[in-house]
Amino acid sequence: MAKQKIKVKSTIAKSVVKKTAFNKKVFDSRPRFFAKIYASSWKRKQHQKYFHLLPILKSLLNAKSVVIDYGIGPGWLWFFLEKNKVKFKKVIGFEPKPEKELIHKKLKIVHSREKLDIEIKKNKKIDLIILFDSFHLLSETELNYLKELKQKQKAMILISLPKSKEHIITNHIFGDYMLKGDCGVEEVDAFWVIK
Repeated sequence: MAKQKIKVKSTIAKSVVKKTAFNKKVFDSRPRFFAKIYASSWKRKQHQKYFHLLPILKSLLNAKSVVIDYGIGPGWLWFFLEKNKVKFKKVIGFEPKPEKELIHKKLKIVHSREKLDIEIKKNKKIDLIILFDSFHLLSETELNYLKELKQKQKAMILISLPKSKEHIITNHIFGDYMLKGDCGVEEVDAFWVIK
């Protein structure tokens, strides 16, 4: 399939980002450095990427979808999707070093692979694995784990990562890609959807 790019005027993306509520409680206990980054420019940049990927996520998710978000961070993506009326059943978020616990009725956050495996068994079927700005930070062991999980679950994968790190995806073939392109305005990442 040919590479597809989704373009949105930056003024539109910025207006959507401004309308997205900021959940200050999530960040109150973070160290000053992280709070400064998360509370300011990085959140805006991430929301611009989410906005570009919104049509793709709407096509991949439905009310029965169970998703693993590997590297969920502060959970912005899921609050953004809920606000934009994207349906999903449950998200199992994996974050090995959480700064503060997220509380959301559809999110289950785990901090070890053992607990992640338990949650996967409870849900039986995983439809989508998302790695948003985390794929390029994973070890070989973690990449192999995700590759096996994808194959076993027959799940789709959505990866977003800095364009300078895109070669890592081709070095770790996870399957045939359905779609790839760019997302973001102020900070442009590459994204891949792999079946």
